[in-house]
Amino acid sequence: MLVILTPEQIPRFWDEVKYYIETSLPVHQQYGYSMPKVLMNILGGVLLVGFLTDKEQKVVAVFTLSVRRDTITEVSTLEILTGYAGRMLTKEEVEGMMNTVKKLAVDKGCKNIIFYTDIKESIEMFVQSGATLHGHLIWEV
Repeated sequence: MLVILTPEQIPRFWDEVKYYIETSLPVHQQYGYSMPKVLMNILGGVLLVGFLTDKEQKVVAVFTLSVRRDTITEVSTLEILTGYAGRMLTKEEVEGMMNTVKKLAVDKGCKNIIFYTDIKESIEMFVQSGATLHGHLIWEV
């Protein structure tokens, strides 16, 4: 089950959340992340934190999410910015998580969900759950 933490819950879990965010950052984003800024955005409700728990309520994965609104099309997208799992997630866990993320996206007025990853197993899991794979390129300058 995916649980979205409230800003008030973050201080209690900050050390764990910080570790998971730092561990899951893609190389191309590590340069721009300042953990104090990340914390300010989480506490301000701009960046959301989700804990995925197993049947015993143990945290098995942590995700950060954000709503981005395109200023030209005025379409909102829920972005899964980082994700860290201590083990491979089961199909049931992925499906449960995606149902929660889809509901969150609808509640936030989003038309799409984007998940940034280059991990082959994660891509395959999300494609199997109904996501469409679109490629993108990044040039570092």
